[in-house]
Amino acid sequence: MGYLDVSSRRWTGFDALRGRIVAELNRATGGRVPAQGASCQCLIDEVEAAVERVGRPVVLVLDEFDVVAPELRDADQGELRGAVVNVAQFSLIVGMACPPVRSLEYVGDVVSDLSPILAVAQPVLGDLGAEEAIALVRAGRQHVGLDPDPEGERAVIGWTGSLHPLLLHAACFGWYATVDRRVCGDLRSEERARAEERVGEEIRSQRAYLERATAATFPRSVSVTNSDVADAASPGACLVDEVEELVAKINERHQLSVGRPETVIRRSCMAGNDEVFLRRTITCRADFAVFAGALARLLYDGSEAVVAQELRGKVKPNLPKCCYKDDRSPIPRIVAFRNFHTHVQSADPKVAAKHLAAAAGAFERYCGSRAPMTGDDYERTRQGLLKDCVLFLVRLLARVPLDPELPADALFV
Repeated sequence: MGYLDVSSRRWTGFDALRGRIVAELNRATGGRVPAQGASCQCLIDEVEAAVERVGRPVVLVLDEFDVVAPELRDADQGELRGAVVNVAQFSLIVGMACPPVRSLEYVGDVVSDLSPILAVAQPVLGDLGAEEAIALVRAGRQHVGLDPDPEGERAVIGWTGSLHPLLLHAACFGWYATVDRRVCGDLRSEERARAEERVGEEIRSQRAYLERATAATFPRSVSVTNSDVADAASPGACLVDEVEELVAKINERHQLSVGRPETVIRRSCMAGNDEVFLRRTITCRADFAVFAGALARLLYDGSEAVVAQELRGKVKPNLPKCCYKDDRSPIPRIVAFRNFHTHVQSADPKVAAKHLAAAAGAFERYCGSRAPMTGDDYERTRQGLLKDCVLFLVRLLARVPLDPELPADALFV
């Protein structure tokens, strides 16, 4: 068995990924590891050679597959599929944070070459025993040849407040990322507090996945309550899933209310890669510009520039007028980001200045700075904007069927 974290290096093309896969296969099966940058044969030939070397099944784990999946072209996906389908003793396991169909890119109506061979298994994990929990925390030090740290083990388990393996794994990540090779007894009080805070952050980021699994068994009521609002914006929730679920509920409730098969929010206005960029972690200006355009096409379909060429002049806004004008609505901020990246170089300095000021104010709201400085600023802005959209859609859902003249105070207070 081989293991490869495909997120550990920047994407530089499928040739580089193939080289990493072949190097890991050869390492796991005793073959000669190719030099970095060396060209490799087609993947199926390399896989056949690896299986022949050991004379038994070979399994390769590709972790964090979400990171590279949107980058894979049809030919790349076909090469991965060919290796799995045509070599009976070879299999791939991919680790992904979301369903493959939402991560794998496709062109037009051509389904991904990988989708037919991927089966999603949702693991059901129970709490560990006390000794198993200690062993899990201790494994981090054992992995690098260090002696156990019983005090640190007790601290991590105590801070986690649970013996669930997912939460303990997250806690271990936060603990070792903070203390590195030191033992708990060597930490100053402020360092220990910082480690506890980091562990808490990691646990909160993962707890939502457990809560979502529980919610799938006991679904929430369709009625909108304050608890729905709080849950919709909970830290760590898959915000794009929340947005999509609420859009579907708004459209369905509207159709039932008016008795016509029409939609309020038209997903048909979205482009082919919009889904990918809505879900992708944003770390640069270029990706954020695409994200802003995708979100605009989803929620703001009244602009001539946002909709597809063939729909211009035919698509009119469906939401109450206040949604497009009131500062409490996220739509003006979505449009500000979209217009900034589209019109900042406008020949009219007044137009450029207007869009620049609007985008700067929106950035300041979400990342605390009028000018994003790091990739974290862009991702923080994406998350903050999606949270605002979730709350906005929850309030819209409570007002269906929507009145075009709905007062802003009735919607946003």
